[in-house]
Amino acid sequence: TMAIPNVLLSPAPEQITPTAETISTLQAGVSDLYSAKPAESVAKLRKVLEDPAFGADNDPLGRGSIYRLLGDASSVLVKHAESYGYYSSAVDSLTGYEPSADDAVTVNSELSLSLIGKTRAAYGVGVPSPPSPPSSLAKDLERGIALSCTSDYEDDLLLCGGNKNPFLLWELGRARRDAASYSSAADAFKAGKEAFKRQGDNLRSYLCSCDEVLARMEADDGYKPPASAYEIVRDSPKEWKSRELAFFALARDGRLSEAEKAATFEPEQPSKGKEEEAKRGWTLDDDFDRIKSGRKEWEKIASEKLRENLPPKA
Repeated sequence: TMAIPNVLLSPAPEQITPTAETISTLQAGVSDLYSAKPAESVAKLRKVLEDPAFGADNDPLGRGSIYRLLGDASSVLVKHAESYGYYSSAVDSLTGYEPSADDAVTVNSELSLSLIGKTRAAYGVGVPSPPSPPSSLAKDLERGIALSCTSDYEDDLLLCGGNKNPFLLWELGRARRDAASYSSAADAFKAGKEAFKRQGDNLRSYLCSCDEVLARMEADDGYKPPASAYEIVRDSPKEWKSRELAFFALARDGRLSEAEKAATFEPEQPSKGKEEEAKRGWTLDDDFDRIKSGRKEWEKIASEKLRENLPPKA
């Protein structure tokens, strides 16, 4: 059972105290969220916000925490627009005041979860056109990842947080790439590649390495991709991503017939039940599913810079 943060139950003496009914509703709402009953959780948590004890001027930390929980519940329900709104409200509440020294750790934790949730919800709302500018989402994600690092001994907070969760490094690279910050996107993908490798996840490390090359191709017209970028990895899950990378590398060099061959394959059909499954955002694994779906899906996400050199559609 997930414990309710103490900050939600122990207001400072000068604050309005939540009623016993509100506390009971809050406990039930949190229990519903972590008991696979997100719809019931949303209804209860919204009711909690009606108590003046969790008003914006009375308890911004408690209010922000509840909004974050509402974002989590809406994310489970795959209601991305609502989730985005709740996480945005959480961020506004948590950054709209100066927390006490005692609250700083809790604020950082809640703010980290809210910023990361906000960017994932944004990409759930729309790919490749989320509701906020990619540059803004990238900054939110950078801050969220850095705040997730609790070590005082790390020189690079971004890498510290990213090493804990390499998926976030790929998501940061994606947001930076969408913002046309190609060099910094490549750096994030490289960091993700190395972090996944340290965890023994060779497939996801490879996916990040390919995205690093794609971003460096976009960053510099004079960049020369490694020889492996032109090779298709056969008889391996890596084949799907290697075909996408080879397609763009060959098209960029003007080798259009070879690019066409790299892009010609039978798309993988979604497994039973997968086709109707709504996505909770747009993660590295979601992106890999897109690649398996064939060239048309690649071109939806491809940058205009590369699209200019794409061979004619078959």
